[in-house]
Amino acid sequence: MYFIVLRSATAAEKARKILSGYKISSTTGKITTSKGCRFGIYTEHDPDKTCRLLSLGGLNCMEIRNGGDAG
Repeated sequence: MYFIVLRSATAAEKARKILSGYKISSTTGKITTSKGCRFGIYTEHDPDKTCRLLSLGGLNCMEIRNGGDAG
């Protein structure tokens, strides 16, 4: 499971809709770090490919968190 950090909750919701068009399952989520709350999406799909698809939709991946770091 990967957590892909995006700029806001709105961006995370937009990302989920974009990915559903590519038949990639994802859910929106929020994690709390020492830097505060981070919004993004959880997915099991290849995170690099997922970020490339999101960039085509105008969204920038800020960070990719893996496994135990995802939440």
